[in-house]
Amino acid sequence: MTQRDAIHGLLGRWSVGLMVSVVFASGLASTLPAAGDTGPWEALDMAMKELRACEAEHRACNAAVEAYRQALAAARPAALADAQRAVDEAEKALADAEKAAGLEGAREKLQQSRQARDAKVEQLLADAPTFQEAVKRRDEMQKRIGQLQQRIAELNLEELLELGRLSLEERALGKHIAGSQRAWWKRGEVEPLYRAADADYKAYGAAAGKAPAVKEAGEKIKAARKALDDAIATLPLDSAAGKALLEHQAAAETKVVQAKARVSELEKLLIGGAKTVTVTMRAFDRKAKQEVDKKISLWVPPNCDYIRGVIVAHPMISSLATGQPMRLAAARTALATMVYDNFANDGKESLARLDGVLEKLAAESGHPELRGAPLLLGGLSASVLGTRNVACAVPHRVFGIVHAAGGNMQEMPDDGRGMVQVPFLAHNGEFEWCGPIGGIRPEYGNQTQWVMIREQMLRLWRDRHEHRMTLVVVPNADHGAWDVGLTALFVRKAAEYRLPTEKRDGTTPAVCRPLPVEKGWLTDADLDHPTHEPAPYGSYKGDKNNAFWHFDEEMARAVYEYHKGRFLLPDPTKTHPVPADWPPGRAK
Repeated sequence: MTQRDAIHGLLGRWSVGLMVSVVFASGLASTLPAAGDTGPWEALDMAMKELRACEAEHRACNAAVEAYRQALAAARPAALADAQRAVDEAEKALADAEKAAGLEGAREKLQQSRQARDAKVEQLLADAPTFQEAVKRRDEMQKRIGQLQQRIAELNLEELLELGRLSLEERALGKHIAGSQRAWWKRGEVEPLYRAADADYKAYGAAAGKAPAVKEAGEKIKAARKALDDAIATLPLDSAAGKALLEHQAAAETKVVQAKARVSELEKLLIGGAKTVTVTMRAFDRKAKQEVDKKISLWVPPNCDYIRGVIVAHPMISSLATGQPMRLAAARTALATMVYDNFANDGKESLARLDGVLEKLAAESGHPELRGAPLLLGGLSASVLGTRNVACAVPHRVFGIVHAAGGNMQEMPDDGRGMVQVPFLAHNGEFEWCGPIGGIRPEYGNQTQWVMIREQMLRLWRDRHEHRMTLVVVPNADHGAWDVGLTALFVRKAAEYRLPTEKRDGTTPAVCRPLPVEKGWLTDADLDHPTHEPAPYGSYKGDKNNAFWHFDEEMARAVYEYHKGRFLLPDPTKTHPVPADWPPGRAK
């Protein structure tokens, strides 16, 4: 059976007429997709979109069922009497144990110090309009949820689903509000209070650790509360709408299972025939502190007669090479992938080591074009140093950098000025616990990392507009966060615009195509509250020096929409600009 027949069978079995028309309008090959054959990939995109919709509906059903049962539990029905009594008794036992151990004063002191800390944060955020709007929106959601739960037995199915969706939204918004408040614990005005609360917490914990009865009572509370939650989860939904909700939940779950199966079958058809080529190299092992034999595996997409480039991921971000979304992006653009960690501080030395690996892989795989192949390099946290230094030293060999949770751009040779023309996608969490050199700054709190790397990227960009840099800030996320969807799109675009157009035979190293600045699109570097729409470089109406560069409209709009209106805290650099003499030290 050809792939054309296989996909036709899948789509026919799924009864997705639109998918059929899209796929076969492009004319599927009788084998796996050739370069430029987008039909199967469009089918997968549509199947993924369907899966996301099914999963959203299923989550809403689950949340509605949970909210329904919580409403029933609030009335303290007889079915929960024993479990509720156990919780009440466990809480009293803990209070008695704390009193006997003389911990009442320590707990009260801890509560007071936390209240002082939180009151200061609340005072500072009183003038943060977006945050206050979010609090107001959450309060309105909670009010509506309460109203619906009060008449739970009277609700129809649509109202129950509304309750579920509201519960999900309120929960997510509440987490973002709490994360935003925590981010300001490290602000200069709050940090002394945060330190005091932290000290009181540790003091209470140390004292409680010396009181076995307190620890035992705490464990009993956990067990009692879990038993109560388990009992609530078995409460029957006896109303007609409640029964309809359970039926809808079961149907939604079935749709998710079916949609996952469709996606899985398409993915199997598209990349199930991939091959892995493994070679052994001598490399320094940091743990063993000596050279050892290391196996390095290259993943090659199916039906890939010619490998256009290689994604090289440090083990700290191994899913850039091994994750399903990234392998799909690689297969779509005829890229191989590998996990590799033998980087040096010197970019040219790192490339020489990589070229040694590629030489062996070329011989083993029968792909001579692997010799001197174009590279897309990815690192996370400290591992960004070795990967990005390759781009600084030999930018013509690099068709992209994925830079997750990294900072300290000044730790590059010549501060990264040699990394011209290299597509650079930086990811940072909105609230990272660690900062660049100098640590968390008191005027920025846990927003320090992303506002500082933004400044460093813009400074490079302003120097003749030769750098090709984009920043993604993951809302309400900490150190290590990166967005897989935007990264997959970045990989595809980097391959489309940066890779050489002519096939190579591996006799000479690759030279990637330049990216003329005027061919790209710009977006406002004020990520959350942009004042200008994305536009081509030549017609962008904002300040070109305060913008990020993108390959094309699709990439620009994806990044623009990802950020717009998603931050709750104000940009701290509006009131405290990054000092001109920052960073304090420069790499030599």
